[in-house]
Amino acid sequence: MDQKESRRSWWLLAGAVFLLVCGCNLPAFWTGMNPFGGITVAEHPEIRLASDKSLFEQADCGEVSYGRRQCEPESVLGKLGCSAVIEPPDALGGLDPDLPVMACRAAFTPGEERLEPHEYLYNEGCLMPGYIRLVVWQEGSYHLLKNSEDLKSVYAPIETPEEAFSYAIAATGLEARFDLEPERNFRYHVSSLEETYVEEIEDGYRVHLFHYRLCGCGPHTTSAAAVDVGRDGSIQVGDFIPLFEDPEQDGLCVD
Repeated sequence: MDQKESRRSWWLLAGAVFLLVCGCNLPAFWTGMNPFGGITVAEHPEIRLASDKSLFEQADCGEVSYGRRQCEPESVLGKLGCSAVIEPPDALGGLDPDLPVMACRAAFTPGEERLEPHEYLYNEGCLMPGYIRLVVWQEGSYHLLKNSEDLKSVYAPIETPEEAFSYAIAATGLEARFDLEPERNFRYHVSSLEETYVEEIEDGYRVHLFHYRLCGCGPHTTSAAAVDVGRDGSIQVGDFIPLFEDPEQDGLCVD
């Protein structure tokens, strides 16, 4: 066998091995899924905090179900516009002052006008909006923090990375992730992932958080976003960068 034929045979053999290993997953290979698990993860220490849950536990609302309590319209919290209150995640434990706090969900009633963005912090709903605000206990009474200006009036200035971390989550509803691991069958849009961390920038902090696209039909993408928290309490959310999806959820539709 001459040298040219030898090279040709070698390439044919290499191609056969490639098809044998990857053939069943070629569409995924070409669309960004990494069948070899080559996604790298930059890990960061978990920011461990604890939130004061007493306000939620003592709320004059219904029984706890999945971290929520439904509030009657005539109750004190109902009159503040809370159709339900939500147990505060420990991620809010860095807020300063350390006031008892919980989320207040204002449900959308069909036939009513939808709230304007300046009337709530973020929307957790899909076709039926679920407007999220915060309630704190201060000076012997409930105080409703409807929007970012209200949030700023209570918690600014932002002076530590932990406070910036909690403030960013409270203001946006985005999530911290300290548990990222490459999944062989996921569809990736990037070659590397980085867990949540906080960095100091000019006039504040940058908090790296995540968003899972729940609403609508698949794909349901997990994205990353940088949230700039000014020392004055201002919030600026950067572009969302698509990271990955679970192909098994491609057929899932959430209304």
